[in-house]
Amino acid sequence: MLVGKLGYLIVCCAAFSLVYGLSSEMMGLNDREMIYSRVFDMSRQIQTMPELLNLANSRITSGKMFYIITWIISRFTSDYNIYLFVLGVFFNASITYYIGRYSNDPRMSFIIYLALIYPLSFTIVRQCTAMIFVIIAIDMLYRKKHILALALFAVAMMIHLSVVVLIVILFLRKVKFHKLTILLVPVGVFLGMYGGNYIFRFMSFIVTDETYSSRYAITNGKGMAITAIAIRFLILLFLLVIASINRDWFSKEDVNRIVHKKQNKSHNLFRIKWGDHEWVYDHYKISAIEPDVFLWSQLISTIFVSLMNILGEFQRMATYYDINLVVAVPRAIGTLKKRDNFIVSIIIIVLFIVYFLYFQLDNWNIRQYRFFWQ
Repeated sequence: MLVGKLGYLIVCCAAFSLVYGLSSEMMGLNDREMIYSRVFDMSRQIQTMPELLNLANSRITSGKMFYIITWIISRFTSDYNIYLFVLGVFFNASITYYIGRYSNDPRMSFIIYLALIYPLSFTIVRQCTAMIFVIIAIDMLYRKKHILALALFAVAMMIHLSVVVLIVILFLRKVKFHKLTILLVPVGVFLGMYGGNYIFRFMSFIVTDETYSSRYAITNGKGMAITAIAIRFLILLFLLVIASINRDWFSKEDVNRIVHKKQNKSHNLFRIKWGDHEWVYDHYKISAIEPDVFLWSQLISTIFVSLMNILGEFQRMATYYDINLVVAVPRAIGTLKKRDNFIVSIIIIVLFIVYFLYFQLDNWNIRQYRFFWQ
């Protein structure tokens, strides 16, 4: 069973990577076609690191580390599609690792990943590259390796400055989540509807890129993303209910007792021996994690999505916090009794599939799949 679970993780990672890697640059919004192909071509023509850094310095919104990663890949291939495929493999591998290590139900986790995060990867290539390091940094935080985690966050910020929005959760992760805090969601909706000018003026002090001004003029006031807000708010309420019933709902003991109580064998997923050394990957060997971090993450994600009416980039910011849902939701469901577990799982799966089919596909221009050679 456990070996089968490893196989399932590998197959899912390969499938997501292939679908992404074989897709046309015309899929998604125009970022892959207009931005990343140009960055790759310019990097491929540069021979030395100083030249590369000068190029990166000339582009305000592009992180130096992203140019370095692109330049390194361009030393091995001149094919733009292979370049995208490599980035996609690493991104999907990081998500798969996170799911494999912390989720008690990978099937549910991959459905959430498909609905919330995967569609964005067809457009926000640079941010997804930053998210590779963010995911590893989150894992290091769970393991109490704070210095390494901060170093990884710093690398991620050098790829995409938007990673700075995660500073909020670094301060809140040890703060107890109060039920009344959910009232910040309607405040976010109100700001999204009527506070665009004030929020954009505040953002202008932080980001001086003039392209955001034109995007704000186009996006502002076009309409609230009701579906995106509703699904995140409902999940927030669900996690809050579970946390109210069981304070330690994310703990290893609770999930193993309910979901795996009939399993008396070792939980080791697989072992690798090399000489006198043995490396063991234990699927359930994790330290206790304060569940408040997931409640805060979901609250922040919901507020960011509420502000999409002002600027579409707020959904990208929400994605950093949506990462936690791929493990939080399955573990929350895992604390329920068998009958309730089944009913809630079906409801959540339907909810996310509907969201994927009727919102994400059109929102990110990926409804009609095209191969890169078409």
